[in-house]
Amino acid sequence: MSTAGKTPRPRLPPEKLDARLFLAAVAVCAATRLVGLEEFPIYFFTDEAANTVMAAEFVQNGWRDSSGELFPTYFANNGKLSLSLSVYAQVIPAWLFGRSVPATRATAALIALSGTMAAGLILRQAFGLRRAWLSPTCGFRPPTPATCASVSGWWTRIWSGRTWGPRRRQPALWRSTPRGSAPSTGMRRTTGWISSATA
Repeated sequence: MSTAGKTPRPRLPPEKLDARLFLAAVAVCAATRLVGLEEFPIYFFTDEAANTVMAAEFVQNGWRDSSGELFPTYFANNGKLSLSLSVYAQVIPAWLFGRSVPATRATAALIALSGTMAAGLILRQAFGLRRAWLSPTCGFRPPTPATCASVSGWWTRIWSGRTWGPRRRQPALWRSTPRGSAPSTGMRRTTGWISSATA
């Protein structure tokens, strides 16, 4: 078979190849976040629902919060002014789709995806990294039972206490053990719970 009459296919320039790989990585990252929104996490906790409920009430009250303030900076949540931009982000989805689990979770996923895309573009444009298209793959973590627990912030409190809290205030189960020694009983119980929950 002769290849004399065939012309080789032109190769893509590196910039175009990187752009296509970046878009493919973003598409896979979006799919991992948007597929099965109603099934996982297995429950729709009040932390997720609060933003959408407040956004719907905000629109119904003529752009005023529960205290009557027009376009407030913060919204009262359980007696504290702790919600702000997350409520405003849910206004359009709540207006278009009503109070629904997929709309609430998709909005949060798309906001997170925009941050992933921004990180990749910053790595490419500001730092000139050619492999910046790999940055969306950092979010390809598979869902775990710990993800369900993170909805309520339980893991956040434990890890922030371990990482940034004063040594005397760390929970006993996360205290450091000398190298080579066995983990504490609390640590064994926790890892046993995690492994039994993932089995």
